[in-house]
Amino acid sequence: QGTPVVMVHGAGLGASGPVHFHANIDAFVDAGYRVVVPDLIGFGASGKPVDDQGYPLERFTDTLVEALARAGIARAAFLGNSLGGAVSIDAALRYPDLVSRAVLVAPGALESRETYFAQPMVQRMLAPQPSAMDEARMRTMLESFVPDRSAVSDGVVAARTLVARTQPPEVLGTMRLPDLAARLGALSLPVLVIWGAADGICPVSGALKFAVGCSD
Repeated sequence: QGTPVVMVHGAGLGASGPVHFHANIDAFVDAGYRVVVPDLIGFGASGKPVDDQGYPLERFTDTLVEALARAGIARAAFLGNSLGGAVSIDAALRYPDLVSRAVLVAPGALESRETYFAQPMVQRMLAPQPSAMDEARMRTMLESFVPDRSAVSDGVVAARTLVARTQPPEVLGTMRLPDLAARLGALSLPVLVIWGAADGICPVSGALKFAVGCSD
């Protein structure tokens, strides 16, 4: 029931919609929204094809748009983080009738691939093989991402470890996100951008790109 809100998760080992947004869903439902929390292709419970197409941004976006159409959702607000933010931007640019507004939390696709892969947190995230992931390694990785280690609960560690073990390494290995910074001015919808000053995955310089690119 209510206006649809599509919550689009980020990338990384063990990422999925429910794992990423479990602490946010009830608040939006209680506020009267219809909350849609998909697993992007290659993640969670969704299919994980290993083929010549790889995982370009358009594949994430187009499969999500198709899933929303099958669910009867023709227009929705998007809340996207990291990869999910990139998907939200791409959807707003290529499917403007679908995206009514967007909340973007440190969205990706605003730098070169080399810039992202040079970030220390990205290197730590990509280092372990999914098949070798266990809860101890997952906890160490997640605790290195946050200033308050108490935020990494046993439930989150267990859930992400379970998801990570099902993820082919090709998903992250063949992920390709274009730099969309030059196209931000073409966005024609209300956008709220949230960025942590010490973000170690998506450089905070992206926030300035929004301030300049979306100045109108």
